Amino acid sequence: MTLTTDSPSDFEDPPLVEVACSVQFDKLFGLRSFQMMKFGEKFEKQFPRVEEKPILIPNYETFGSGMENPRVEVTYTDIPDPPRYWFVSKSGTEMIQIQQDRFIHNWRKVKGNEDYPRYESVKAQFEDNLSSFCQYLDQQAVGAFEPNLVELTYVNAIPKGKPWGALNDIGKMFMLSRESHEERMDTEPESINYSEQHVIEDAGQQIGRIYINLINGKRADKSEVLRLTLTARGIPLGGRNLEGVLRFLDLGNVILGRAFVAFTNPEMHKMWKRVKQA
Repeated sequence: MTLTTDSPSDFEDPPLVEVACSVQFDKLFGLRSFQMMKFGEKFEKQFPRVEEKPILIPNYETFGSGMENPRVEVTYTDIPDPPRYWFVSKSGTEMIQIQQDRFIHNWRKVKGNEDYPRYESVKAQFEDNLSSFCQYLDQQAVGAFEPNLVELTYVNAIPKGKPWGALNDIGKMFMLSRESHEERMDTEPESINYSEQHVIEDAGQQIGRIYINLINGKRADKSEVLRLTLTARGIPLGGRNLEGVLRFLDLGNVILGRAFVAFTNPEMHKMWKRVKQA
């Protein structure tokens, strides 16, 4: 697969069901549950529902033996870490996730007929909410916002029917790393779990990776679906600050757009109404 960073193609009817903009930062041990809940109250009209979830473990991208090891802080305390909090919109299509070292903004389909607001809109909301969060951290004097990893994820769901009726059909839909799909086994696969990862470079420096994962599964209504997830994960560009976070998101969006086109078959592009940008 050849990945470039020129303008990505767009689709009028993509199979997209979820987008997540995420930033991981140095853990703020002074940020406790009551403070996260207090911050959530600022967005109570937009995100009225609150849920507690298990915390996400830290992620890091490292390259080669010469890379500097990520800084890990260890603190001994009798006070357990607070959970991760979801602040969810009334419709359920948007939410903010917060924990001591993570801030995430999600857009997702709930009923299935929601229009995707597009990347620029999702990023703008992420930026506004993260800016408010950084200001709140300063007010609470719990520590500085020092981002160390940025992540952009697109989740696509392709229901069984058209264009696929059996897992053997995936070769017609995706450009998998196999020379030929002509010779197949006599039986249909019981399951599919295919993955690729590629290094992201900027000015000759390795700054992150993209991850492509294709699996089959079932929805809540038991209908079968293929789920294609694309993730760009790497360091903030140009500095450990909000601007560096947004710059990586923009780069990741371009690269994932190219990856989606490269990984999917031209016939699928017609089905999803590809629009080639100049």
